[in-house]
Amino acid sequence: MSIETPTSAMAVEKHKSKSEKKHKSTTHGEKKRKRDHKEDGGHKSTSKKHKTDKPTTASILEVPENVSPFHMQTSSLFLPLAPVSQKTPLEGLCAEHLSPLILTYYPPLTGVLLSYHNVRLSEKPFGDDGEDNVLLQNIDEYAVSWAWVTAEFLLFKPEKGAWLEGYVNLSNEGHLGIVCWNLFNASIERKRLPSDWNWVGVQEREEGDGEDEVYAEEGAGHYVDGKGEKVEGMVKFRVREIESSHDRERGFLSIEGTMLSEDAEHEMVEMESGVVANRDHAGRRLGGSRALGATSLAVHAEASNFASDITKEEAYKQVLEQASALFDGQRNWVCNLANTSALLWHAYKSLSSPSASVNWAGFYVLDKSRANQLILGPFQGKVACQTILFGRGVCGTAASKKETLLIHDVEAFPGHIACDGDSKSEIVVPIVVGGQTVAIIDVDCAEVEGFDQVDRRALEELARLLQGACDW
Repeated sequence: MSIETPTSAMAVEKHKSKSEKKHKSTTHGEKKRKRDHKEDGGHKSTSKKHKTDKPTTASILEVPENVSPFHMQTSSLFLPLAPVSQKTPLEGLCAEHLSPLILTYYPPLTGVLLSYHNVRLSEKPFGDDGEDNVLLQNIDEYAVSWAWVTAEFLLFKPEKGAWLEGYVNLSNEGHLGIVCWNLFNASIERKRLPSDWNWVGVQEREEGDGEDEVYAEEGAGHYVDGKGEKVEGMVKFRVREIESSHDRERGFLSIEGTMLSEDAEHEMVEMESGVVANRDHAGRRLGGSRALGATSLAVHAEASNFASDITKEEAYKQVLEQASALFDGQRNWVCNLANTSALLWHAYKSLSSPSASVNWAGFYVLDKSRANQLILGPFQGKVACQTILFGRGVCGTAASKKETLLIHDVEAFPGHIACDGDSKSEIVVPIVVGGQTVAIIDVDCAEVEGFDQVDRRALEELARLLQGACDW
């Protein structure tokens, strides 16, 4: 597929000056050549938004299994030649502009450049005037000369829904990391792994029958499949999402995969459809939340608005969806826990009693300055205890046991720490990563029996979401 990249248009626009009127006819001719090129050859210019006719999210699984992610593409780029390279223009252009792009995502080509060959110079796009007969173009007073460089580029451009395979190189409770062709990283969220896969932490193995030795290099643990066998080596998955993080010049590609069946993936997509609507798609197409100049256009404050007649189940669903959207591109635990505590607080205040009587909602995190101690994290409510030892009170006990504690009456709990005398009931959910409690979700209510199994299930799902969303 031959394309004429927008590089030339940007270059000419960038170097317009007082002598614009002098070059008006040249610019008009260049535009006409582009129009003629599109009409004659059907070669469309790529735009910065990278619009394509790829399937939508709802149909990502319909791509044939044998679609290759590697593409050979002929492209022409309008590039500047430095004065030092005037004697060897072809070598100079390759060394300065093309070779540094190898193994990076290049926006004009909409793919990761793997190699290039058959490089030639010309005065017009897709030409070959030979290195000795090319008339380079000078623009205004600038010392550099410009020329069209055409080459065949080998690109890595995976499509949504295409099948890829790679080796497992990272396992944790939140996701499975895969490296493809020893070059490209992919990630699969835990919720998109087969339902019969289970996580086995190092501590669980140590507490088992002791038949297998535990080696330090095995990390925090691993997954086992439905047959009880360790998940390792090569695995096969479908591409669910492709994100490019880049500025105008270059960047990298991020691949998210799925191992769910077609029906299960569609159900997951439908469940997440509310989240997608809250994401900044324009920013993602132009390079994601970390791209140069990327700005979130969504009003995040609206995420904490809940309908007055909402049910508890609906409120928790909104919390999970909005939290997932807010975590997109953000892995700092302080930021994510702060937003989550605000979402929980406003959700409870939109509900009827006893949820409306929640008087504290927030987090305690692992204190890295002292072993087996929690320290106060982001929260909503009155000031609270600053540190809590593992095994003390409801929070410390839940952190130590790594299990949820739903306490209907805190006065009846042995060793209860009364940070606020108004609290009558409490629920604490640990966030466990690599077999270690890294934080706990703590919610207090001013009424006895303020929490039930609906709260438990929702907060445990929130804890799983936070496991993989933060760099702990």
